[in-house]
Amino acid sequence: MKLFLLFLSVSNIVFSQTYQFDYLIKFAMANHKNGYTKSNDQFVNSKKLFYYGSFSPTLDKKAYNLIIYDYTNNLMHTFEIAKTDSPSDSSKYIYKNSGYLLPNEKLIKEQKAPFYTHTFVENIPGGKRMILRKFKNEKAKKADVEMTADFIEIDTDLRPFSYVELFATRADFVKLPDNENYYLRDAKWKVKDSDGEYHTNIYKIPLTITLDSSKIKLPKEKPKSAEEQIEEWKKTIVR
Repeated sequence: MKLFLLFLSVSNIVFSQTYQFDYLIKFAMANHKNGYTKSNDQFVNSKKLFYYGSFSPTLDKKAYNLIIYDYTNNLMHTFEIAKTDSPSDSSKYIYKNSGYLLPNEKLIKEQKAPFYTHTFVENIPGGKRMILRKFKNEKAKKADVEMTADFIEIDTDLRPFSYVELFATRADFVKLPDNENYYLRDAKWKVKDSDGEYHTNIYKIPLTITLDSSKIKLPKEKPKSAEEQIEEWKKTIVR
């Protein structure tokens, strides 16, 4: 009986979840050498970097999806809201389903390794222009990426969320050289294969989404991770 109650308690901890967001960030990126463009809207919690909400049109363009990626519980939750409703009104979001996020240990190790530096160039209205450099790790002597970046002062630090878009990492993995409060408004870079630029607009939009544990819809079976699938494949090889 005690074991059963413990299971219920753990289940409630895992699935009864409230997600609080304080900013909506609109990203836009372009590579002028190959014509590649990308845009993305995200609800973020500036104090809790282990989850975020991706806000985008549904496939039929008739509504919007809010997909919350929760890396602590390795789950994703999809909600839908009508185009005519305010994205800050939590009561308008309709829960659709949930899924599993499958951690890839090799990728996680690679994403945790990089180190970033900011070198002052000049003051600009509202902030500073810096040279942003990304190094493979803290021991690396030469930067992998270098760009000019405009950091604008704000009441919290939103820079890690921009680094997610620029460097294909996770916000909770970003190691910054300081504890200042900025957001990355604009960035430009020129390298062999890329003549790129990056821009953000931010909006202070509080939003709280609470999941009802009794309505969670997860797949019946948790899919196997990439590592587990590889191990199964190895066992089928005839030696």
